[in-house]
Amino acid sequence: MGMNIVTQFYSVLAVCFCLLNVKAGEPYSISEPWTYPMRPGVPGWDNVEDLYAALEIPERVYKSMTTAALAESCLKVPLRSDLYAFNTLEDGFARILDRNSALRELLSRPDVGTVLLQKYRIIDLRDVISSSKTKKYSFVD
Repeated sequence: MGMNIVTQFYSVLAVCFCLLNVKAGEPYSISEPWTYPMRPGVPGWDNVEDLYAALEIPERVYKSMTTAALAESCLKVPLRSDLYAFNTLEDGFARILDRNSALRELLSRPDVGTVLLQKYRIIDLRDVISSSKTKKYSFVD
């Protein structure tokens, strides 16, 4: 009888560990990039007082995004052309980083290098230099 209680205890303990591992092993449930509700051409774009605040991805969303979806979201953010609005690209990037918590989250991910490298590897340089497809890879909206 005593053995039965011990067996039950370890069975319950094993189930608890399995449940914890499933939850811990799948922290990112959103695999699609964020669709920015406010972007050039959308009514109200010209009247927004703080565009950076309007473009902020909610924390609960970016914390749940896969690194690939988060990277795509950061690369497609409207106002990314602000990168060129400063004396150096480094200054522009620092300014964007300061105002974009999703980008800070992206850069804190341990797999960001791997994800970005995979993204860069699929870029066809002929598309980048082709005048008809340059917009796809442009930082200017």
